[in-house]
Amino acid sequence: MSCCSQRREALSTTVPLRAAVAASRTPWPTTAPASVGDATGAASASAAGTQPLRYLGHAPLNVRGPYSARVYRVDVPGCVIAFDARDVAALLRTSLFERAD
Repeated sequence: MSCCSQRREALSTTVPLRAAVAASRTPWPTTAPASVGDATGAASASAAGTQPLRYLGHAPLNVRGPYSARVYRVDVPGCVIAFDARDVAALLRTSLFERAD
């Protein structure tokens, strides 16, 4: 067997890098996205209170609240969503949101 054939065979028997990296990652917690009018996570949000924020970006976005760990789905630029009050300060620092009082 030539040198190149050995390398080709070794490469074909190894696990591709993407598959190895994907298998080693810890998956995100599975929580349903919360959007306007959605009741998911309402119990945890009502305990801490909510504050409305307006999305300033241009593309649909899923954002995870750093304190509540809720996933918020923002579909339309300019839409207003009630965020958990504990997440508001961090989301405002991203400059993708503004207060919608």
